[in-house]
Amino acid sequence: MTFVSYAQNFEDVILFRALKHVWNGTYVDVGACDPEKDSVTKAFYDRGWSGLNIEPVEAFHKRLAAARPRDLNIHAAAGDVEDNLTCYVINETGLSTLDKDVAEGHRSEGYEIHETLVPMLPLGTILKDFEARPIHFLKIDVEGFEDNVLAGIDLRRIRPWILIIEATLPSQAIQTHEKWEQRVLSNGYEFAFFDGLSRYYIAEEHADLTPRLAIPANVFDHYEIAYSVELRAALQKAEESYTALLQQMEREREEAAGYAATLQDRIGELDQIVADRELALDGLRQETATSLEALREEAAKEVQRLHAALQASIEHSARIENSRGWRLIRLLRWPLNRARLAKRGIAARFGGHLKAAPARAGAVRSEIKFAAKELARRVALKAARRKF
Repeated sequence: MTFVSYAQNFEDVILFRALKHVWNGTYVDVGACDPEKDSVTKAFYDRGWSGLNIEPVEAFHKRLAAARPRDLNIHAAAGDVEDNLTCYVINETGLSTLDKDVAEGHRSEGYEIHETLVPMLPLGTILKDFEARPIHFLKIDVEGFEDNVLAGIDLRRIRPWILIIEATLPSQAIQTHEKWEQRVLSNGYEFAFFDGLSRYYIAEEHADLTPRLAIPANVFDHYEIAYSVELRAALQKAEESYTALLQQMEREREEAAGYAATLQDRIGELDQIVADRELALDGLRQETATSLEALREEAAKEVQRLHAALQASIEHSARIENSRGWRLIRLLRWPLNRARLAKRGIAARFGGHLKAAPARAGAVRSEIKFAAKELARRVALKAARRKF
């Protein structure tokens, strides 16, 4: 199984090389910071180890409590006495410190610093419950407060197998171990290795581990950087998403092709319907044109017939007017008209005296009407005989 390193300077790779034979070991992390980023203990926790995390910055402590349920996570600072101390917090960094001079140095570099009061306990007091169990390594990274932490533990009574202590000024390569190293060496520990940032010490009773700590992380440790693993996992996830997207696009393309085929079939059906209807319309146009032509011919014939009938009627009327009967009617109408004119004249001249002889005038009119009707009957009868 490839070892995944989370520590900023591969401290966990070196420690695992020395302690890979230990199962479910125990660690103590003073200044634990984030439970994953730059963490020396994350890889061990993932392999079943557990231990104690001491962190004065509240935000990081909450993350530790959420991510490390098997660990004991303490929101406090480790030191040499029990007290309340100002913690100079620089958010989302590992630069927060209990040392005022270090904090002022960060402030001069432009960092924003928030001051908060935190409880401080001697490290030995915090580790009282760990006296009966082995501590396989103790890591101390407290940004210039290392000497105070070491002053608070009796290393003759509490014996971590390996000590790993940050030994440079914060964010600088200047070594600072002269201030506190004698506390370590005088309590039965031997110097094993300096990786450029931290110094490693071995308890005398575990001196056999020294050769395993004496060299830096290298290719034979078969490790990977967590960032690379995360990047590869993200890449794999992206590839899976891309593959899934391609598959989805292929499915959608097939669905679209099927839908297009269905539409094409439907278009063909509609084209056939249109063609059939155009054919029917052409037939209807032809039928209509034929019907209209027939109607025009019939209308022309009817016009001719009516014209002939009119001509015949005119000729008939002329024959009637030139006939003897019509002349007789005209002769009969002349006295009738004279009578009418005379009546008007008499009426105008004599007024109401005409009313005295109504019977005689009525008799004359009746005789004239009878003669006219008789003459009209005979003319009609004569015309009928000619027709048939």
